[in-house]
Amino acid sequence: MALRRAVVPPLAPKNPAELSRRLQKVTTQLLAGLDTSRPIDFVREVGIPLPALTIGAMLELPEHAVMLLRTWAEAVVAPLRPETERARDTMSGMQRIIGEVAGIPHSSSGTSSIVADIIRRLQHEPLSTDHTNALLFYLLFVWYEVLSDAISGGLLALLDHPEEMAAIKADSTRCPGAIEELLRYTSPQMLAGPRFAVTDFNIGNARIRRGQCVLLSLAAAR
Repeated sequence: MALRRAVVPPLAPKNPAELSRRLQKVTTQLLAGLDTSRPIDFVREVGIPLPALTIGAMLELPEHAVMLLRTWAEAVVAPLRPETERARDTMSGMQRIIGEVAGIPHSSSGTSSIVADIIRRLQHEPLSTDHTNALLFYLLFVWYEVLSDAISGGLLALLDHPEEMAAIKADSTRCPGAIEELLRYTSPQMLAGPRFAVTDFNIGNARIRRGQCVLLSLAAAR
């Protein structure tokens, strides 16, 4: 409950139009910077950096923190190559990013960033530094690969179904429904978090016993 009290109010979209504008801006700027005179590696040039810009816009991170996050992602999330660092080898870099974000000051004028507001609220809860760092780890890193896979997988699905892409281009009002369908179809997050049964029950023909762990496969929706 303490974590929820600290996180939910700042992340609740008080001005959805302004958030949409910020996300549109960072996306447009990234795409405008691409060299379209040559074929591009969409995953590396869009799918990897865009989540950093998106997370930065949603949490109102300072530019230097966004760049640290982007550098980490380019080393870890990008398609594997012999020189690619593993996530476990970049823990010091991740800890540095968390430290940078945790140190963002809160303004007494009431104009602080979203992430600064979250940190201020965490400091007023009976939570350890480990709890605070774990939450920042979740906000910054856990969903990064999911976002990256959703962006790249969504484009691949549209390229595989050019008639659907043409329909969306012809009618932009189809975008919200198309995004929901792409998330269902591409399933960038294959498994939901574990659930533990509090009582015996059945799922189809399977008997789940109290205390057993149940993993929900989002990909099964396909």
